[in-house]
Amino acid sequence: MARMRTVDAAVLILAKEGASQAFGLPGAAINPFYSAMRAHGGIKHV
Repeated sequence: MARMRTVDAAVLILAKEGASQAFGLPGAAINPFYSAMRAHGGIKHV
């Protein structure tokens, strides 16, 4: 069975819920989440 990273699952859930923007402060701990959002392409960061 293929495994999915938690950050990828979180981005997919946000996209399914209709989120188009996310607000936050970038930093070392959250960078994988921002990377997943960039790879998905549908959620922009403010």
